[in-house]
Amino acid sequence: MKKIYNIGFACMLCTFSLVTFAQPTITQNANHQVNDELMVYDADASAINQGASGADITWNFQDLEVLDSLKATFINPESSPYGATFLNTNIAIEYEKPYWLSSYALTYEFYSFVNSNLTRLGIVNNGDDLVTYDNSQILLAYPFTYGSGNEDTYSADYLSGANNIIEEGTITLEGDAYGTLKLPYGTIDNVLRIKTIMDYTQDIDGVLELTYHVETYAWYHPSSSYPLLYIYTEQLDGGNAFKKVKYSNNNVVNIAVGVNDITRHDFSLTSYPNPATNNEVVTVAYELDKPAQVQVNVYNMLGQLMTPLENAQRNAGQHNLQLSLKEYPRGVYFVELTTSDEKRQMIKILVQ
Repeated sequence: MKKIYNIGFACMLCTFSLVTFAQPTITQNANHQVNDELMVYDADASAINQGASGADITWNFQDLEVLDSLKATFINPESSPYGATFLNTNIAIEYEKPYWLSSYALTYEFYSFVNSNLTRLGIVNNGDDLVTYDNSQILLAYPFTYGSGNEDTYSADYLSGANNIIEEGTITLEGDAYGTLKLPYGTIDNVLRIKTIMDYTQDIDGVLELTYHVETYAWYHPSSSYPLLYIYTEQLDGGNAFKKVKYSNNNVVNIAVGVNDITRHDFSLTSYPNPATNNEVVTVAYELDKPAQVQVNVYNMLGQLMTPLENAQRNAGQHNLQLSLKEYPRGVYFVELTTSDEKRQMIKILVQ
């Protein structure tokens, strides 16, 4: 069921202008075009909160510490390796390395502009998992302004490795604030903040069900449907919350922030069995195209180190590591492989 509602603020449909106290409205004009590019920065999330809601708020995030970056490119869906699956999409986003949130990492997103909505029809997750939504996700409903809202249900049935996953959930949007946003590269006036609540379940092979609660705050300028700032908090099965903070420079890709250029992988990383139980030993396998110093670590959803698996110089070829899950509670964990030339890949392990 999809429901759109608006609260009757007097300036809701006012034309956006660069005047203080103007109320920003996000319309279809914010949709990106093929070949648009932007940089996305992963920031230190410790001690970060979303700040106040309401009208004419100033949020100061000038001191965000950049941990990593990647380039996002808007492309014709047909030019992607998955174009044949998403024939009804208008545009796709290609990330030049995985865009990590918490329990998943995006490499492609596929969108359609339908009935004045920005609708996500599918993603490519964790490298090669192709997720297609049979009931798609409405991520923006135009026009959207302070006081606007949208309620949506979505569902997907897909494979993750050898596991069949049925995912169902709800998404609730609320334009809860507007004002001025200060980021490390400058100040942006008249931005709209949208609060999103996503509650969903994943049924894995009919034997394991995971329940997620996700709360996000995203700041938008009327010129772009891509967030300027994104604070993402995920909670699995009522446990501890995992937070990510990301910001973008919109269409300026040459801002100097002291982050290394992004490089592509020269290796692959897998694990099996996955899902696994905590009385099993999982094989973590990786293959190098060339010799490298390799570090492999396992983290929980809070980013805490669980097990250091490898820290050694390795030759090109296949390498297998053994991970005992005896001390691992039920939940989601991440295996990260990093090489000496700062190339990185991460995969998810589900423990039943």
